[in-house]
Amino acid sequence: MRQAEPGMAPGLVCGGCAGPLSCVMAQEDSRFSIRETFSSIIIAFAMAFVFRAFVIEAFVIPTGSMAPTLLGQHMEFVSDQTGARWQVGPWAEDGTAVRVTVHDPMTMSDAAALVRAAPSSARKPAYQIDRDVQRLRSGDRILVLKYLPVVFEPKRFDVVVFKNPTNPKENYIKRLTGLPNEQLAIVDGDVFTRPADAPPTDADLDRPGGTWSMAGWKIARKPEEAQRAVWMPVHDTARAPLRPVRDGFNWYNPPWKARSDTGDPLAGWEGLDGQTPTHTSAGTTRLVWDTQAWPIVDYYPYNERYRRSGDSLAPIMPPTFGVGDVRLRVGVEPIDGDLKALALQVETRAHAFRAVLEGGKVRIEMRPLDGGDHAGWLVLDESTIRMPRANGVTDVEFWHADQALWLFVGGKRVAYAEYDWGPVERFEFASGQPLDAQAPITPPPNAYAPAQPSLSLTGKVRLHRLGLDRDLYYQTTRGDSQLPVRGGHPTLELAYLGPEQYFVCGDNSASSQDSRLLGDPSGWVRDMDAPPGIVPAELMLGRAFFVYFPAVERVGRLPVPGFGRLRFIW
Repeated sequence: MRQAEPGMAPGLVCGGCAGPLSCVMAQEDSRFSIRETFSSIIIAFAMAFVFRAFVIEAFVIPTGSMAPTLLGQHMEFVSDQTGARWQVGPWAEDGTAVRVTVHDPMTMSDAAALVRAAPSSARKPAYQIDRDVQRLRSGDRILVLKYLPVVFEPKRFDVVVFKNPTNPKENYIKRLTGLPNEQLAIVDGDVFTRPADAPPTDADLDRPGGTWSMAGWKIARKPEEAQRAVWMPVHDTARAPLRPVRDGFNWYNPPWKARSDTGDPLAGWEGLDGQTPTHTSAGTTRLVWDTQAWPIVDYYPYNERYRRSGDSLAPIMPPTFGVGDVRLRVGVEPIDGDLKALALQVETRAHAFRAVLEGGKVRIEMRPLDGGDHAGWLVLDESTIRMPRANGVTDVEFWHADQALWLFVGGKRVAYAEYDWGPVERFEFASGQPLDAQAPITPPPNAYAPAQPSLSLTGKVRLHRLGLDRDLYYQTTRGDSQLPVRGGHPTLELAYLGPEQYFVCGDNSASSQDSRLLGDPSGWVRDMDAPPGIVPAELMLGRAFFVYFPAVERVGRLPVPGFGRLRFIW
């Protein structure tokens, strides 16, 4: 400390200070710094609110209407036999502990049919898990990119967040299926649209086939990214159970059955109930999907629920429809030289569709089934490839979805084709019934026959990850009533969209309250001239694009966020 200079009032001066003027300047700088910091905080909060209002906002998924694409509150199971991991919706609304019984989806394809068949407890044809579940997992937390008119507008098959027209205080999340100024039809699980500047007239309704026979109908095809995201696994040999024999009984019934020219179902095959089925003969063989034991239906493990009925369980799951849109996939490992020939085939809707790899070429083709084996194949697309070689595994995928055929070899698309049917053709081929536009009911779920996949090959080959997946399927009836949903009938419950109006459906179609079933809009939404089930543009908030915080998992007592499930949303 030093003494004050002459002429200065006695007192203390800060060490190293240049004098009173510098102290005053320091005080003013301090006040300015505080004001500047406070202003920055205010601006940051304002920017955050603007960003939240107009750019990106976070939401939590409450229910399973978009499962398994997005999960609401759920329970999770992991099978100690197959390693499969799947989610099931809550059985108790208050989240209290309940005793649950679920079935490993890699050991069956329709839990409701399994329970209705009432197999004896000693011979359950699927792996069953009984467990007390005391804690429900929360739904996915997502980021939503807000729609901005002209700059960023809704596109078909976006996963969108919007205000519920029947109760605008609620936010809903669904997949966008219908766009403004079009009529929409849901036929055999797929979406068809046609331009429509005005609602159909009485003459349109009275014509044979109703509005579905009008001109301009086109099927709505999902882009590749969205299609990959919605494939629902039915079976994968990589998930074959570790112990398929219990109490001396082989409870596991693998879906693939061998067919050979000799009539011997196992000729040349080893490990059909294992992870890597192997053909050890140099001849030609065929694997056929067992549709009786493994029907390909729109069953979701998420919806597996039961109620006690005496000493047994009664299923309360939604009805299931046969599905014709499937993906066949397999890793091919030739054992002795290059692969000679491979064909992946899907029979559905009175037609056969197949992809053939042979002699360094691939082709996609189709033919009607009513002509038998004598009906010729119509080649839709072809190209040249390098055939799968020995000492390596080549992945092959054949897609049949949205009236389009895709073939991938080694992760690369090598062939693609489309076939165009209108709603009338699609209905009649899928159900096997003529369309009666005046009938007030629609065919029951079991009228839609599931696909019949098969695989044929020549030579010694080991198969890896032989799998089957099914596509989204939008149900067309209200439960078991056979009453049509909105868009599911050519003259009743029409889905007509005016300017700035949208139609939405949940990926978990059997358990989703969406445009097909929504009731009358609330009062102020009705003022927007929106008919029941239709979402006006004013209620559209934005597109969900990222799961940023999945459900928390627990390792012992330690909660661990499921960061491995961070993902983009398609």
